[in-house]
Amino acid sequence: MALTPAEEARLQAVELAVTQMQVLIRGMGSKNQLNRLRVLCGNNINKLTDKVTDLEAIAQELLDLARKLQ
Repeated sequence: MALTPAEEARLQAVELAVTQMQVLIRGMGSKNQLNRLRVLCGNNINKLTDKVTDLEAIAQELLDLARKLQ
């Protein structure tokens, strides 16, 4: 029994999706690696938050000085 072109296209799409899922699963890493990555990202977020807070304080000081100059 031959496949119709539409069935063949669907079969190829499914095969491609399965292949892509296999690549994703292999590249995920272990639970330990993912937890380490989460901790590193959390640390970086905290550092960036601190820097933004410092910049906001400096910006507020500049605005206060600009208001005094007016």
